[in-house]
Amino acid sequence: MYSVGDAVFHPTNGAGVITKVERMPAIQSDLRFYKILMTDRNETVLRVPVTKADDLGLRPALPPAEVVQVLSILSSTPENLPEPNKDRYRACQELLDSAETEALAALVRDLAWRQIVADRLNAPAQRIFSQAKKLLAGELAVSQGTSVQAAEEQIQEALQRRPPQAA
Repeated sequence: MYSVGDAVFHPTNGAGVITKVERMPAIQSDLRFYKILMTDRNETVLRVPVTKADDLGLRPALPPAEVVQVLSILSSTPENLPEPNKDRYRACQELLDSAETEALAALVRDLAWRQIVADRLNAPAQRIFSQAKKLLAGELAVSQGTSVQAAEEQIQEALQRRPPQAA
């Protein structure tokens, strides 16, 4: 069970901070919800039923001590993605759907490198890249108590420290 002030990560909506545990009698009198203020959106609130939080994939946000590890993943040597578009899309979508911080960091790194090598990403890859960066930036921001913009800058700086050779 989470408490008010806990930083959490929702696999499809991103990172946020629990601002309240509330009941909503209009929906069901005995059902409690986590009220989560999302970090990457303008005052957007997400309500997650307390009893369904685990089933929905709500998890604690990245501990601040692990931020360095995530940034090192971003600046490490990229891995090759599958060449056929269909296989690459499937592999990238699986990493995005996992919503695991390390997987998101590796996905951002590999797609950023592919964008450099191929000179562009196709539309599905660009969508996945954008979503992965958004989720990762939100989690880094909430973990460090910074803005999403500052976290996005951290991601860019880490990607620029990447070794010059391709994997």
